[in-house]
Amino acid sequence: MSESIRLRISSKTKTQVDMLKDEYKLKTYGDVVEFLMNQYFLQEQIRLSEKTISKLVSEILLENLKPMIENINRKTGYIDKNVQINTDMLNHLIVGENLDALYAHSIKNNPTKVYKMMVEQMNEDIKNKQVKKNYREGNEV
Repeated sequence: MSESIRLRISSKTKTQVDMLKDEYKLKTYGDVVEFLMNQYFLQEQIRLSEKTISKLVSEILLENLKPMIENINRKTGYIDKNVQINTDMLNHLIVGENLDALYAHSIKNNPTKVYKMMVEQMNEDIKNKQVKKNYREGNEV
């Protein structure tokens, strides 16, 4: 079934429509409109397919990378523990050598200024990491 449609188009558009009509050997302007509509819907289908493929690929990548990311997070936790141990050892040396002018025998009871600053910085870093993790996971802070 065909139907007649009257359109007003600029001379530039008419020239372009004529070029399409000649290039694709179309008989009528209606054929050109039909051709353009088919091209448009084909592009829409391609765009939707690309979007679907992109979503699937990102889900697969996330699924495959998640164990590696968790492993890195675990190792980062071990590194943080090692930093804590090293900080305690450094504090012990500072106290033992009276480098902070503190006369103390217990690291935990009489921490040095350096030790206090490092603990504060480490706690701040841990807090920032937790805030970032909550934000990524969509949890409220």
